Amino acid sequence: LFRQAPIRRFAIGLVPSLFAGAVMTVVLWSSGTLHAIPGTWLLLYGCGLIAASTATGRTVGFLGGAFVAVGLLAFVLPDSLQIAMLDVGFGGLHILFGYLARRTGHGSEG
Repeated sequence: LFRQAPIRRFAIGLVPSLFAGAVMTVVLWSSGTLHAIPGTWLLLYGCGLIAASTATGRTVGFLGGAFVAVGLLAFVLPDSLQIAMLDVGFGGLHILFGYLARRTGHGSEG
């Protein structure tokens, strides 16, 4: 599966950021800085999508930029809104961009 060029390029762009997110989660958890974990996840996932957009196109890059923005916002919001920011990012942005991609024909097959 990863031998196909577009999938391989997408993975090469995304996987380093996902790995960094996993490492940072352990570091932040160990230091008791739990407030920074959601922002870190959103920010690094967004950076990974931006890097992966070289294999997919601008839409994935825009999605990545939106994740970066939500991640930065998560860093300054209170603890009580951290789960909501994860919902907005991983739930809302994926649904919104999926809908827009489908509506504009970028998500259709054939």
